[in-house]
Amino acid sequence: MKVTLAKLALFLAMFSGPYVLAGERMPAPDGEKVTAVYRIRFVVDKYEIRPELYGNAEKLASLGQLLDSLTTAEVQKPFEIAIVSSASPEGPDGHNGELSDNRYAALKDYLLERYPSLRTKEIAKESLGVDWPGLESALEKSDYAWKNQVLLIIRETPVWVTDKRGRIVDSRKKKLMDFKGGEPWKTMLADIFPDLRRSEVTIKYEKAPVVVPPAETEPPVEPQPPVDTVVSRPYVQEPPVVAAEPRKAGFLIYTNALYDLGLVPNLGTQFYLGRGIALNARWGYGWWDIDPRHYYWRAYGGELTLRKYFSRPEDNGSGLFRSSLGHHLGVYGQVVTYDFELGGVGHIGGVPGKNIFHDPSFGAGLEYGYTIPLGKHFNLDFSIGAGYLGGNVREYIPNGNEYVIKDTYRRNWFGPTRVDVSLYWLIGFENKNKQAR
Repeated sequence: MKVTLAKLALFLAMFSGPYVLAGERMPAPDGEKVTAVYRIRFVVDKYEIRPELYGNAEKLASLGQLLDSLTTAEVQKPFEIAIVSSASPEGPDGHNGELSDNRYAALKDYLLERYPSLRTKEIAKESLGVDWPGLESALEKSDYAWKNQVLLIIRETPVWVTDKRGRIVDSRKKKLMDFKGGEPWKTMLADIFPDLRRSEVTIKYEKAPVVVPPAETEPPVEPQPPVDTVVSRPYVQEPPVVAAEPRKAGFLIYTNALYDLGLVPNLGTQFYLGRGIALNARWGYGWWDIDPRHYYWRAYGGELTLRKYFSRPEDNGSGLFRSSLGHHLGVYGQVVTYDFELGGVGHIGGVPGKNIFHDPSFGAGLEYGYTIPLGKHFNLDFSIGAGYLGGNVREYIPNGNEYVIKDTYRRNWFGPTRVDVSLYWLIGFENKNKQAR
């Protein structure tokens, strides 16, 4: 089992001085070290602090009283502070790592906003990602009939199992989910995983003369029912206050106003991949003509962009579509066909009468952009891209109902190939910008 420095320090603190769990303090003579731990829990797949859930309000209030006593006295008392954050195992590993980081950042921002003096103090960080040690500890305290088999899987199966060529062939999570048809996994999901979605603030300080009320009052222990012969229930130190909230999907659509003004209606969406990466897709289609004067304005095609946002994306619910703000860079590809004739010589990019993939123009390039919020459900994005756009062009002359091909040539363009002033619409109950709440 991996032993981190933070856990080792916590272990030594238990034997070197009085230890406080969730703000409940033990007597200590003046001058001795006291360690207080405040556990703040989170809703599944989220990192927003919710004081109204899981008894978080009482813990935050007690944590605040302790910090007040340490930072606002005439002579400030020396203390050490650290935050350890984690996630439960059910999501993708990369996303769980990001979620653990975001939970640390959310709690740190919460403390710095209320206690500015902490900005001059180092707040030690440990982001566990998936809290496998916490899951082991909870299983060891349980009385499930299958707990030893599950513990064996956790301890002997790597997070990722690879073959000799380095290809992933199995994983610890998959083995747990497949074990006994998935019933142990479902039980842990309901009984143990909620307690792994947390951030813990640990404060070590010399005993202060003031008395800080307990961070939380443990509910009275109810008599345990007899152990069922088929399904046994574990002992859980802190039962969840509420059930995990269901996933609430959000959606994001947008349109480039410049293309709309150019008589090419278009619609796009953005798919958030995690770690500031988003996949952006858009399609436009316009076909206008004024017969018999031979005025044609036709263009249709699509773009696919992979973007990197440099600010932390907003958590717009637990759906797959999320909004991101601030600076972004990206790489994009384009495919387009067109037919422009304004009463004289016309130009076609593509094959007349065929679909878009019959000899279209292709392009690729790099983009830079910046996105700003307009309200709870709207963003405005400005971006510009430059690269290559090329394809065969057919120059023709209309002759009654016939079109005479005058020339065919290859167009190769290097330079700006896209400009965006796009309005983003965030659809969904929780799919909104936090700044506008």
